[in-house]
Amino acid sequence: TINNIHLCPVTVSLVEFSTIKHRSLIQYKMAKLFLILCLAFLCESQTPPRPDIPSTFEFHYKGVYNTSKDAHSVGHRAVAYPNMSMKIETLYRPNHQPDKYYELIRDDLNEIFDVTWHNNIPDCYVDHFGSEILDYWEFLKEAKYIGKETINGEVLDIWEVVFWEEDREYMAVGVKEDQPNVPALIRLGKYYGDYENNYHITNFSTMPQDSVFQIPQECKKTFS
Repeated sequence: TINNIHLCPVTVSLVEFSTIKHRSLIQYKMAKLFLILCLAFLCESQTPPRPDIPSTFEFHYKGVYNTSKDAHSVGHRAVAYPNMSMKIETLYRPNHQPDKYYELIRDDLNEIFDVTWHNNIPDCYVDHFGSEILDYWEFLKEAKYIGKETINGEVLDIWEVVFWEEDREYMAVGVKEDQPNVPALIRLGKYYGDYENNYHITNFSTMPQDSVFQIPQECKKTFS
């Protein structure tokens, strides 16, 4: 009888403790689930709007390559989508040719014009262009937001897409928070490789001049 008197309170206490522990475990799991949902919502709410960059544009750029400290380029790119695309680039790479490269794609003529300069002497190559010019920013539809980066003192939102899973080649665009539809950076690279090229963009415009799409003087004899 004495043992029963002493054991009953202990037994009740253990039952109560087990119930409390069970309830605490349920509350803990619910709190954990709630926290996960809150974090997911918070992350989603902090994702900036996807860039919607116009298909017709013009900009200047400076390219910096990590494969060589002395290698960089300055260039000019313009696209009048869907008919014309133009790129001109001046290369600064020691002991490397060409000095300058120009490319014009005229979908309306089904022709592509390439001009290279070696020691300031131009050479033009004209070829038939059978495929259709694609929207330069088409890849952004599949791009994922990977966060912010501070580049040259500017905070940019970076959107990236991986093209080849096997080699992990990627292309990314960086935009300012207050100018989400104006590219400030284009990046090309390979996660499993040894290169990453950064193109810093200036003078972005949505109204390229018609003159930039004229057949280059160096190609007129070849094309005529």
